[in-house]
Order: sequence, then C-alpha cells, then structure tokens
Amino acid sequence: MQGIPFAIKDTFDLKGVATAYGSWQYLNNVIDDFESPLATNAIKAGAVPVFKSSVPQLTWGTANFNGTVYSCLHGGYSAGPGNSGGSSIGSGNAVCLGVVPVAICEQTGSSCQAPALGNGISTIIPALGTFSREGTGLYSLETDRPGLLCRDVMSCAVMYNYMRGKSAGDPMSRDVPFEDPSKVDISTLSIGFTDNHNTTAWPWAFDTPFGGKRNNVLEALQDTGATVSVKSTLGEHLGPMNQLVQDLPLSRSLSLRSR
Repeated sequence: MQGIPFAIKDTFDLKGVATAYGSWQYLNNVIDDFESPLATNAIKAGAVPVFKSSVPQLTWGTANFNGTVYSCLHGGYSAGPGNSGGSSIGSGNAVCLGVVPVAICEQTGSSCQAPALGNGISTIIPALGTFSREGTGLYSLETDRPGLLCRDVMSCAVMYNYMRGKSAGDPMSRDVPFEDPSKVDISTLSIGFTDNHNTTAWPWAFDTPFGGKRNNVLEALQDTGATVSVKSTLGEHLGPMNQLVQDLPLSRSLSLRSR
C-alpha cells in the first residue's frame, strides 16, 4: 500500500490533528498521543492520510452546508431524498470526485451506504468488531460500524485487510482476515431477505435503491442453493427482543400521555 492516499472521516482520531466532529466547538480538540487503529494500521502499511473528510455538525443529519450535499450521480449539489446524504458525505464525495481512492466512513444507520449509492462508488461495512472502534466518536455501541468508501470493491478488500485487527481499547475487536467471496460456498449459507423499499423513515430506503424491483436478486440467491428466509420486515429476522427494546415503545407511549 506504499503511497496510497486515503481520507479519514472527522470522527476518527489522528495524531496531531483535530477531531472536530463537524463542529466549530471542537476545532481545538487536537489529539497528540493517540489515533484510531484503522489509521495506525494503514499508515504502518505505507498508506498516506491526506485529510479529514467533512461531516454534518456532530455527525447529525445528511448535509453539511446550507442543507445541500454534492452528488456525483446527480452532477452537482442536491438536497433531500436521492442525494448523497449521510454523515460520511465528505468521505463519499472525496472518493467519487477522485481526490482519494479510499476513505474511512462510519455509520449508525446508512452513513456509508447512502453516500456509496448516491455517488456510484463502493462501500464495505465489516461485521461488528472486525474494525476497531477505538479512537472514534460513537452514538451507539450496538449499531455504529466503521467502514470504507472506495472507487471499487477490490480497493475496499485490500484496505480492509491492512486496517483490521484487535486493539486494546476495544474489547469487541477481532482479527478476521478478508475472505475471498469467490471461494465461499453460498449453498451452505442461510440468508435473510426483506424488501423494505416502502419505508418512509430515514434514510429514505437508501438500502433498497431499486424501489422493490429486486425479484431477480431473490431468485439469484435461491438459485445458489442457499437457505433463503423471506420476511416482510427486518425485525422478523431477529430473535426475541430484550427487555430494554420491549420497554422503549411503552416509555414513548407513557411520555406522550403525560403531555
């Protein structure tokens, strides 16, 4: 990876550089003695960090300036559904415009997926723990996952293999080498499939960009011999909800009544 330039989402620490989380309030938050293991591992392999990529203020929202973001597929600035929104918009724009071939992203909902789909580039969001979350600002320990935005899938695979690994500050981190997809026997897998293109929630069904016209995907999965479980909602693929999740709707209901 000697000399490969990459960008770092401005929620990941890098020695000697401010981690501002997209906010003027944190421009003096310069980290001198520590950095994200993702950056450390990439630098040790010869890659060169070029800049911190912009994020919405405190990473909240899908735009960073006057409510607009740049979309390579739309050929300019756009707003609302169909844009390149998500808190990793800076990383996505940097890759789609050819400034860098790879950029670190991170998502709670679809902050890597949305910029990838909105800009016609590739993303990889490794399983929880395969990328260390040490040295990055988190919203949720359950759903925040670091990932990569790349010009192509192979670039994501190569960078992943150099950036992965355990770190002392993340007890959930694991060292899981990249597995060549062409060598995986898909017929041995169990795959859950849900078409949720009708969702009206954020992020505007960025994960189903073909508007439900994806029967060919389901058929292709079934043709591999894999065990495909089709459910009407994503939640049906999960096991029994823990008590905390069960209590959430009740607490919201009680809160509304108290008003």
